[in-house]
Amino acid sequence: MTAAVEPSLVEGLERRIQRRTGWRVRNLTIEIRDDRAFMSGKASSTVSRQLAEHVLGDSCPDILIENEIEIDNTDEFLPGIPLN
Repeated sequence: MTAAVEPSLVEGLERRIQRRTGWRVRNLTIEIRDDRAFMSGKASSTVSRQLAEHVLGDSCPDILIENEIEIDNTDEFLPGIPLN
């Protein structure tokens, strides 16, 4: 049986992760089912991916996290870096 999770809770978690990672995770989605949280999206680095997992773990310490965030460190993803 899957317990219902308030959409506002998930949105709040996504915003918290985005702020803490400096918006370095694109298309971040979190889905919570029973005692598991599934994260997906694309991160600019391994550090951003790990930080997203850490923030979620701190916010929801009693759930298992499935971190499916992919690493995408292409130049077009990194804002503010000139493409000369």
